[in-house]
Amino acid sequence: MSEAREVFCVKCGCIESAEEMVYVASEDAYYCTDCAESEGFYKCDRCGSWHRDLRRVHTRSGEEDWCDDCIDNYTFGCEHCGELYDVADYSLMTVSSNGWDETWCQDCVDECASTCHECGEPIDDEYAIRVAGDFYVCDSCCSQYYTECDECGEFYPNDDVYESGGHQICVDCAPYSYSWRYCEECDTYVHESNYDFDAECCIDCIRVTR
Repeated sequence: MSEAREVFCVKCGCIESAEEMVYVASEDAYYCTDCAESEGFYKCDRCGSWHRDLRRVHTRSGEEDWCDDCIDNYTFGCEHCGELYDVADYSLMTVSSNGWDETWCQDCVDECASTCHECGEPIDDEYAIRVAGDFYVCDSCCSQYYTECDECGEFYPNDDVYESGGHQICVDCAPYSYSWRYCEECDTYVHESNYDFDAECCIDCIRVTR
């Protein structure tokens, strides 16, 4: 049986077997454990290699210090809190934030995100849009299913908004607005610019009767 290969520490010169020494790949050199630590090298908790710089990673067993190679291959970074997470232990969550999709950790989703009332996807609380009924929706669903009322500024479902002459008003504001009139002929509210006060009906209804 061959004897274990012996190497010397490049700092203090002590000689030990290669298995007992610390090999630093970036310097292609061996150190004894004491010298490696005094020189500012640290052992990666995942792969066991030694590096000058490690970063903190959240794992199921607790926080660990990993090297850049392990981080690049086995983690994801939360785009909200900036923390690193082991992909084997944590789920990636896609969150809509200001029109962009971001990758968040579960803790940030639980604390800083709401669920879109329409699509059911997580949305950043900072950019969630409150709509009538005290619900919250993402920007995409808001533009597709809701319209902003010119009077109160609230977003209402498209079916609950009257549109006339380039204006829009919700069903709650229409009966009390000085700028909108109710047309009995078509049973709807129209903006005053589209209303004939002499005929007491909207312009569209006058055209139909003529």
